Amino acid sequence: MKLRFEIDKFKLEYQLKTGERLTYEDIARDTGIGNRAISKMNLGKAGRLEADHILALMTYFNITDFNELLTIDEADKPIKLPIERFPRARVETEFATA
Repeated sequence: MKLRFEIDKFKLEYQLKTGERLTYEDIARDTGIGNRAISKMNLGKAGRLEADHILALMTYFNITDFNELLTIDEADKPIKLPIERFPRARVETEFATA
């Protein structure tokens, strides 16, 4: 499961509205977020989410609902939690027979 920022979508919208090209460098300069971090967020490879980054991008692109900015790509590997870490979650497999 990947959390991906829809930065390219908003870059394209900007270009269609203004006729000007918007680059990651432009976004980085204007938001204070590193260029590499923006690229990783767009590719769904950001190691962690920073609330400041989310708010900066929402402000920059004039977004009021973060669901427009973030998507969950469930086609990737699902998260698997080791059952040993959650002993109460074990399911009993033996049934009493009468």
